[in-house]
Amino acid sequence: MKRIGIIGGGASGIVAAIAAARSDGDAQVFILEQKESIGKKILATGNGRCNLTNEAMDASCYHGEDPEFARNVLEQFGYGETLEFFASLGLFTKSRGGYIYPRSDQAASVLELLEMELRRQKVKVYTGVRVEALKRCTGIDRGTGCHQRCTGTEPWHRPAEYPGRCSSQPAAGP
Repeated sequence: MKRIGIIGGGASGIVAAIAAARSDGDAQVFILEQKESIGKKILATGNGRCNLTNEAMDASCYHGEDPEFARNVLEQFGYGETLEFFASLGLFTKSRGGYIYPRSDQAASVLELLEMELRRQKVKVYTGVRVEALKRCTGIDRGTGCHQRCTGTEPWHRPAEYPGRCSSQPAAGP
C-alpha cells in the first residue's frame, strides 16, 4: 500500500492531502501537524470570513525568485478549479468586490468542510508532531545493521534516540 505523508496541516497541506486521497483511493494518506489542531490560519483569513480566492487571480499577483512557478501552478489549478474544489466540498460561495468568500461569511465553515472531507477520504491527522528529519525506509539500514521496516500501527516513526541505533517502534500518536 502506498503511503503519502503531508507535513503541515495548514490550508495547503489539507488541500494536498485531500487531492492525494482523491487521486489514489488505495493510498494511506496522513498529515503531520506540529500544532494541536489543523487549519488555524484559515480561521483568520479575510478577517474571519475566509477569502478563498479572487476573480483576478493570475501570475502577476505573485512575486518570488521564479515567476514561472506561479504561472505554472495557476495554469493547472486556477480560479475555476479553486471554485470547483470548494463546490465539491459542498461550500456555497459569493463574490464581494472580486474576492470570493463562503456564503456563510464564516471561515469556520470552510475549515469544518475541509475536516469533513479529510474524514470522508480517511486521511489520518496527527497533531502535536514535530518533523525534525526525513528518512526513507528501505528495509535494512546497512550502516547500523538494523532491520527497519515502516510498519506498525502508525505510518511514521520518530528518529532513534541514540546515534548508531534504530527503532522500528512507531512513535506514540495523539
